[in-house]
Amino acid sequence: MTKRLLCHLVKRGHTVDAYVLDAKKPYAIDGINVQPYSRFNPGQAKKYDLYISHPEIAFVLNHHTARHGIPYIGIVHNTTSNTMRGLSRLEPHITIANSYDTLTHLPRPTVRKRREIIYPPIAGITPVTDPGAYVTTVNMSSAKGFSAVDYVARKLPDVEFLAVRGGHGLQATSVPDNITVIKQTPDINPVCQDSSVFLHPSLMESYGMTLAEMTVAGIPSVIRRLPVTHEVMGSAGLYPQNKAEWVSTVRALMTDQSFYDDARHAAQERGKYLVEQTQTSFDQWVRLVETI
Repeated sequence: MTKRLLCHLVKRGHTVDAYVLDAKKPYAIDGINVQPYSRFNPGQAKKYDLYISHPEIAFVLNHHTARHGIPYIGIVHNTTSNTMRGLSRLEPHITIANSYDTLTHLPRPTVRKRREIIYPPIAGITPVTDPGAYVTTVNMSSAKGFSAVDYVARKLPDVEFLAVRGGHGLQATSVPDNITVIKQTPDINPVCQDSSVFLHPSLMESYGMTLAEMTVAGIPSVIRRLPVTHEVMGSAGLYPQNKAEWVSTVRALMTDQSFYDDARHAAQERGKYLVEQTQTSFDQWVRLVETI
């Protein structure tokens, strides 16, 4: 989310420098000037008009915001204890939450400061014209509900599943024979093209970027009903209530063409809405930055 927002500032003509802990030397990516964190010294830090950071690492800005009066925008993309402590330690001048659900979990502000929701922008997703054969899931960790995927796959041995390893959480290592496992990928488009259904029984989400991307691609999603997954999908999602319904919903999508067509149409329409939401988010983001 943050990188896409920063790239959009570059497109609007702003200069953006990003200080990164693991950068060995300066480089540029999509117009962003990436610098080793060691170069963020007092002399350099005071030259900026605005700081943008995730709250859990924003403590490094405390001295600079206090001494030089430089405003700080905090982008909140999760509700972990580190993020909440970061918000309490250094309250942003403007706090950006990536969903309404995230916003409701933020600590009470000590002073009247601005808070906004900006949904993660979705970019570069190619709509699927001819759905693939797989029931797909992304991230094989327990927090993402992979045990439910395993259960459905074992109950539907004639259906082919595709599991993409995730970058967070301990990934499952033992799977049924009808689950093909592939490594994590930065480009979700090939996965979307190979998919017929997206299976997303996640137990926790702060937004659900892959869910949104699959929807923009036009892939029907079978998902656990959480406040934030419903925020992304609305009535376009299919929300099983128990294990039997997880199995029956996936089976129906893979065997009943009329049912599948209706679900795909709902996903496509929701995808159009999410694309429009992306442009609204970009416009809102630029207004906030240029105002502050």
